Formats: sequence, structure tokens, C-alpha cells
Amino acid sequence: MPSQTPRTVKLLQKIRIVPRWLIFILDLACTLFAIFIAILIENRLSFRLVDSRQLLNVMFITVIINTLVFSSIKTYKGIVRYTGLQDALRVFITVAISSLTLFLVQFFNSSRLNGFIISETEVIIYAVFSFLFLLGYRVSVKQGFELLRNYKRARKTVVIYGAGETGTATKRVLSHDTRTGFNILAFVDDDRRKNSKSLDGVPIIGFDQLKSLHETAGVDELIIASFSLSIKRKNEVVDFCLDHEIGVLSVPPYSQWTGGSFTSKQLKTINIEELLERDQIEIHNEEIRRNVKG
Repeated sequence: MPSQTPRTVKLLQKIRIVPRWLIFILDLACTLFAIFIAILIENRLSFRLVDSRQLLNVMFITVIINTLVFSSIKTYKGIVRYTGLQDALRVFITVAISSLTLFLVQFFNSSRLNGFIISETEVIIYAVFSFLFLLGYRVSVKQGFELLRNYKRARKTVVIYGAGETGTATKRVLSHDTRTGFNILAFVDDDRRKNSKSLDGVPIIGFDQLKSLHETAGVDELIIASFSLSIKRKNEVVDFCLDHEIGVLSVPPYSQWTGGSFTSKQLKTINIEELLERDQIEIHNEEIRRNVKG
């Protein structure tokens, strides 16, 4: 059995994108389970009190409504392993439209046609559980891909200097890198108002806390992701990293970004010229040679 585990992991690692039809089916299953839970809760969690005819009718209408809603908003087209804030917003809009449609169908169905009966409370419970299920399994799949991708892979421990927009973009780039595993320990920022808080699940610390973090966790690389960092502070950061054998990289300027982003290949080792408080002196060897000749 243990020998089969690595083989299974390697097979799962080759699955890069979950098929759209599978996402569509999972979405429908989540909403059906949510409406079932809503009706069960409304009936005090007693299966004996649930009207099977009512349940089947409500589930049938729910499938029709959500098939139309999912097809219109196209929630199934998102790449699950890259689930982010935009996907969460799309799921929220989908659940809102689905719940509102259920409510309107019930509101205009005053004659209780075909036994379709659902209360306002059940609709609210359905909306809550639908959102949790739809978003929950997406996050679970995303985390599963992360674990499989980094299975037995050497991971670099990284600290990002700068807890702003550039720092957030850097974290996103490192998280999506498929070649090298990065373990982002923390953001470092000089703004004390950000200290002891977190950004995208990663803690934010001050520069004075970097030494203790290195001693406890060990930092392989520090990435400077702040274009407003002063030369003095940059020198202090580089000196610290040199003293503790930590690699120092810097994010490329905005002009080199493509489509508002960059790749991990564009991270470069910081140059000594970037630490000077003046322009680099260019030596014209040919002119000097002519002046000293003879």
C-alpha cells in the first residue's frame, strides 16, 4: 500500500485542470444538497416530517433554475486550483440570483401548483449553505492541488519586503510558480500600523523581527517588493541578509510587467548600483588611454 501512494500522487499531479463538466455537476450537487439541508432544518432535522413529494418538486425546480444560472454566469469555466476573490464574488452572485429566483417562483405560485412549496426561511438557509458548499469545495480542491504540487519538493523559505500591492502581486506569482516550491513565511513592512496583522493569510512583521524569524524558521531568500524603499533601509536590509547568508532578490519595475503581472523568472539578484546614493560612474577607458599615452 505505501508503494502505491507515490504513484497515486504522481498521477494526480498530472491533472492540471479539472474538467468543466465535472465542475458543473459538482455545482449542481452542492445546490441540491443545500436545498435538502434547508428543508431538513425547517422540519427540525426529522426525516419523518419531510414531505417527499415536496422535496422532489423543490429539488427538480432547483436543478432547472441553477442549470440556467450556471450556464449564464459560467461559474464552471473558472480554473478551480486558482480560485480567488473574483471567483468567490461570482459564486456569491450566482447564489443570490438562484435564491431570488426560487423566492419569486414561490411568490407567484399562489395556487401551489405541482406541490411546489418552499418558505422564505428555507430559501435563506439554502442561500447560506449553497455559498458555503460552492466556495468550500473550490478552496479544498485548490489546497489539494497545492499539497500535491509540493509533494516531496524542496521548498524555499521566502520573506517578502513590502506589504503593499507589489508585495501581494509577488506572493501571487510565487504561489502559482510550478517549477519551484516557495514557502512564504512573512511580509516585512516598515509601517507599524500593519505589524501583527496578516495579508492573504501571511503574517506581517517589522524589520526588527526579521532576525528572530530567521533564527526560528530559517529564511532562504528575501524579495524586495517595494519601489519606495529608501537607499538607507535597502542597505540595512542587504547588510542583514549578507550577514545571515540570505539571498536578496528584487521585483522588476512596472515597465517590465506584462498584463499587470510578472513571472518568477524576472526576479533578479539586487545589484550594488541600486545601493548607491548617486548615479553609477562610467569609466571611459579609451579616452583615458589616449590621455596617458606617451
